[in-house]
Amino acid sequence: AGGTLVNDLVLTGITNPPVTGTTAVFGIETQNATNVKMDEKTNVTGVGITAGALANTLISLANSAAGGSGNITVSFQTVNQIPVGGDIEITFPGGADGFVLGAVGASSTGGDITSTLGVTKSGQTVIINLDNAVLAGGTLVNDLVLTGITNPPVSGTSGTFVIETQNATNVKMDEKTDVTGVGITAGALTNTGVSLANATAGGSGNITVSFQT
Repeated sequence: AGGTLVNDLVLTGITNPPVTGTTAVFGIETQNATNVKMDEKTNVTGVGITAGALANTLISLANSAAGGSGNITVSFQTVNQIPVGGDIEITFPGGADGFVLGAVGASSTGGDITSTLGVTKSGQTVIINLDNAVLAGGTLVNDLVLTGITNPPVSGTSGTFVIETQNATNVKMDEKTDVTGVGITAGALTNTGVSLANATAGGSGNITVSFQT
């Protein structure tokens, strides 16, 4: 009837946009039995779309020693397809006891990502561009290897990481903002030694300690 308030019309089989942000406006229209317009609203406010939740996220170090460097493997599973020109962004813990990003390189060593990869960095974030092939939604990536990054200089568990995917216009698609930190072990001192100026039992004298950090 005219004047009826409808609050429970449920639609199914519709997939949200693959990017975050507020959608464009909707249109709602009523028609009679011969498809002639009766009532309408052409600018129904758009809805907010949040980031998809990346699954199976993991950061692993080939060399976990404080101040060391080596391959760092990044794992994740996408929700939405990353198009050509889209990005994968990995943000490393920073600060005085954080990771140091040098001349970073990236490769998909087992072919989970088929695109060639362009690599840049901004602050503590490594930005990996998909140059010429998409990464399908639902893809499990276990072989994204980064190089040129130095571990924190102290032992313990690092801060958390952030992994985010973006489309070709840098709009966020999927993310995980609290990827578990990694364990950093103590670096191994080398060239260690202790020598005595006076080795006599009960004697005393200078004791020289040697080591290389």
